Amino acid sequence: MKSRKINRCFQPLNNYNLPKQYNLIFKSKKRQLRTELPVYEKKDGPSARDYMIDQIALKSQEFRFSIKTLELATIYIDNYLNTFDIQPKFYQLLTITALSMAAKFHEIFWSNLIKLQIEQDKTIRNMYEREEYEEMEIEILTGMGFQLNHTTISDYLVTMECLTPQAEHLILCIMIHSELCKQKFLKIALAIIYVLDLKPQMKFKPSILKLGQHISNVITKYITKNKDSDNEDISQSQLTIDKKIKKRKLQ
Repeated sequence: MKSRKINRCFQPLNNYNLPKQYNLIFKSKKRQLRTELPVYEKKDGPSARDYMIDQIALKSQEFRFSIKTLELATIYIDNYLNTFDIQPKFYQLLTITALSMAAKFHEIFWSNLIKLQIEQDKTIRNMYEREEYEEMEIEILTGMGFQLNHTTISDYLVTMECLTPQAEHLILCIMIHSELCKQKFLKIALAIIYVLDLKPQMKFKPSILKLGQHISNVITKYITKNKDSDNEDISQSQLTIDKKIKKRKLQ
């Protein structure tokens, strides 16, 4: 029986729980983003896909959902966009349904907050029928092969004891940018560790260093654009990330 080959992107250290990391790699499911699709196209601003993820990020923060819920909702949306044809008028339907499904799957305390908000918001309530939400749920489930749990960036960081508030915010920023999100999640996790200098003793392959620098450039522009955020927690997290990125660039 042939064993699956694992491409090591880092040099193992004795204090790492490698069995858990390898277990995540084996459980990870293949992802493919067809960024040539119109929904991923960026013209004068963010793509339609990136805008949808940005809306999910805002709602996740509002409801205080975990970063894993945001990641799962993003995976559901990307998988749907790469599996089905969808008209722009249904983008919001996909966004709401994906976040609702991710929250129901992962959050411990789930009280239909999103559906409650839909009922209270006349604009959204009159936009779609209840049957359309149910149909969208079935389509998402079908596209996912009825597998709602996926290995995410935060899962890898948890096994390496590197899931800090700054790492969570960096994941949020990465999810919003499809050109970053299309990378393998393990590589992104390692790049985050490099960018935030979470494991100074860790040695990385050149491909991880290159991805880390690319993430630094993209996120620095994003932070600069959103530096006047009204959310004090987010602003402080952005400031910390920005300082660590600049420190990395000077090294």
